[in-house]
Order: sequence, then structure tokens, then C-alpha cells
Amino acid sequence: MLEYRKDKFIFRVAEGYLYNPWNDIWACIKVKGMVVRIGLTDYAAQNIGDIVSIELPGIGKKLSQMDELATIESVKAVSDVLAPVGGKIIKINDQLNDEPELINLDPYGEGWIAEIEADNLEEDSKVLVDSREYFEIIKDKIEQKGEK
Repeated sequence: MLEYRKDKFIFRVAEGYLYNPWNDIWACIKVKGMVVRIGLTDYAAQNIGDIVSIELPGIGKKLSQMDELATIESVKAVSDVLAPVGGKIIKINDQLNDEPELINLDPYGEGWIAEIEADNLEEDSKVLVDSREYFEIIKDKIEQKGEK
């Protein structure tokens, strides 16, 4: 796990995942075959605030890359989660219906959102970055803009 601290702010990036740096979504391709587990990054989960509910997609739903995967409501705002890869939803994390705060507490573990059977993983992966590149992008963003 990569970790960065600035003052009281800490963010973590799970190694071995792919990331969409424009909307702070991760894709874990290590599930099996063309199945990709998807979730919100630690950075995004902290910035969105305490999550109070999530609207999960239906199993069997087909998505293209960057289509709306889920909608998260936090104490700060309502945000769309966009699919980092296209394909068919084959599994959702039902536990989030009762415990949406798992996204804040464990974004790379128990807070995962859905699994997609990818249609074209090789092509979709071209717009994603690895964990080290994502870590540097967010670190620079925090340093240069004072964001968190």
C-alpha cells in the first residue's frame, strides 16, 4: 500500500490495481479472467465525505467504459461512479445497501462496489494508470493546489 501524508490528511493507494485518475475509480483485474472488481479510491472516499447511501447497478446491466455505474450520496454531495471498463455487471456488493460507510472505511477491501465481466479489457486499460502513476498524480495535485 502506498501512503502519502500532508498535515493531518493521509491517502492510500492499493498497489497492483489500475486507476482512472480523472474520476478516482480503481479497477482490480486480479479477480479472475476478464472479471474486474471496481471501487472508489481512498482519495475520493475522503473527499466525498461520509457516505450515507449508494444506488447500486443491476446484475446483468451492460455498460460502456465511463458509463454511470452507481450513484453515491454523501453528507456533501451526490456523485456518479463511472465504470473504468466496459462490460456486464456480474456481481454487486449488497453489503453496501446497509453499510455504505464501508466505502469510507475500507475502499480497497470491503467497500468495493461491483464486478464487471469486461468486454475489451486490453483497450479499456489504455486510459487507466497503474498504482504508482496514480499515487504521483494525486500527490502532485495535493502539493500544487493545496487540495485534499
